[in-house]
Amino acid sequence: MTPAVLLLCLFVAALAGLAVYLALPHGHGELRTRIAAFAEPVQARPAREPLRKRQRRLGEEGMHLAERMLERTAWWHRLKKEMEIAEFPLAPLPYVLGTIAATIVLAFLLALLSPIAALFALILPLTARMLVAHRLRRKRELFAEQLPDSLLVLAASLRAGHSFGNGLQAVVDEADEPSRGELKRAVADVQLGVSTEESLLRVADRMKNEDLEQVALVAALQQESGGNTAEVLDIVIAIIRQHFELRGLVQTLTAEGRMTQSILTGLPIAAGGLVALINPGYLAPLLTTSAGQVMLAFGVTLVVIGFMSIKRILAIE
Repeated sequence: MTPAVLLLCLFVAALAGLAVYLALPHGHGELRTRIAAFAEPVQARPAREPLRKRQRRLGEEGMHLAERMLERTAWWHRLKKEMEIAEFPLAPLPYVLGTIAATIVLAFLLALLSPIAALFALILPLTARMLVAHRLRRKRELFAEQLPDSLLVLAASLRAGHSFGNGLQAVVDEADEPSRGELKRAVADVQLGVSTEESLLRVADRMKNEDLEQVALVAALQQESGGNTAEVLDIVIAIIRQHFELRGLVQTLTAEGRMTQSILTGLPIAAGGLVALINPGYLAPLLTTSAGQVMLAFGVTLVVIGFMSIKRILAIE
């Protein structure tokens, strides 16, 4: 009898014995035990609650311990700030711990195929980081697009005789997100006694917007020396619109380079996937032999270097 058949027989016998045990009646020797079978288990319910509280407390202590360890690193503070600004739907700590756990599991599964293949698990944390960066960049770009219209409302309020603070409140009432939420922070800071310049500089730092820094300078000049602030804002609005036109021109001139970047990065992946579908055994030496694994890792490294090089060339300030 083979070991597999023996194990199957033992498993079936265990199931049969369990069924017979459950089918037979069980007697109780003590009177208290018999009465307890008909009474409501009042004492059994509170016994479960401390266990649940203990499990919850241990989970919270584990989360606090992990957060205290991450607090020692600079990237953790930067990540928390970026996720807070981007209004990411997940909390930073569960997001990071979940990404780490998923990366470990993916690396273990890929290691079953090849030790070199386990390195591809690093794509997961890179993707998670790119999701936060993309959401943050999108919010900042949308804020920059809405800024000229917000400044038009501010200039109109100043022409109507309102103060700079009241003009900001009018902008908050009329603006859309994310301008409404960010400028609402500036209005709240002003109401708490912070100067208008400093409150706008805080928003400019959060949104990485140099145009808003000019508006903060205009607010400081208006408080110190007065003057026709609305006309100065009109000049700032014209400069911002020229910046948008220049950015559009840069995007047009670099479109060919960005297309080249996408093609050179995606072509090896698409070619490898196509070959794997047509002839699966053709790429087997890349995963099964040491030389093939080294060549695969070298090729992936070259693709990454090429992607980053083209991205750096196209990055025009």
